[in-house]
Amino acid sequence: MIHWGDIIDGAQYATPQAAVELAEPATQLALVIEAAPENGLPAQIIPELAYRPLSEMVKLPLVAKHLGPLLERHRKSIEILRERIEARDGVIFFDVSDLDLEGYNKFIPYLLHPECVYSVSVSASAVRAKVSLGTNPWNQATANQNLASLAENLAAAAIRGSPRFLSIPAICHVRAKWRAA
Repeated sequence: MIHWGDIIDGAQYATPQAAVELAEPATQLALVIEAAPENGLPAQIIPELAYRPLSEMVKLPLVAKHLGPLLERHRKSIEILRERIEARDGVIFFDVSDLDLEGYNKFIPYLLHPECVYSVSVSASAVRAKVSLGTNPWNQATANQNLASLAENLAAAAIRGSPRFLSIPAICHVRAKWRAA
């Protein structure tokens, strides 16, 4: 279990496939703990980990009732990202702010476009909008940009009240300025 804890918590998957396919009981259990809508579920699950193997954990009724719907949502999110992603110049861009897709697996873009080094995405929930910036952990050969600088530019646009600061065109504009610097 410590082995899987290190992989999951440290995002140390060997491949994008391992991170996205959720074939292992440990990754399935992590999905339920992170995404199940039931309040207090982790507190019910965690004590069971002391004496049950992971393969048994995913079969427990309190886990299994959430696992099927969450895996289906995960599969749908892969297809949505496949349709929405635009990849250019080593950067993945996508906007899912019009969908209920908060909490998608952050490794899906790198599975779909392993040639890309960076990702920029926009998502939203009922309480917030989110711009996510990432670096492909399996393709860092040319990862020489400072994502914090890009984040600062996006934050400055938001503070200025730019009505389109969360749009993909706005992000592309900031990216073009960033690359020119």
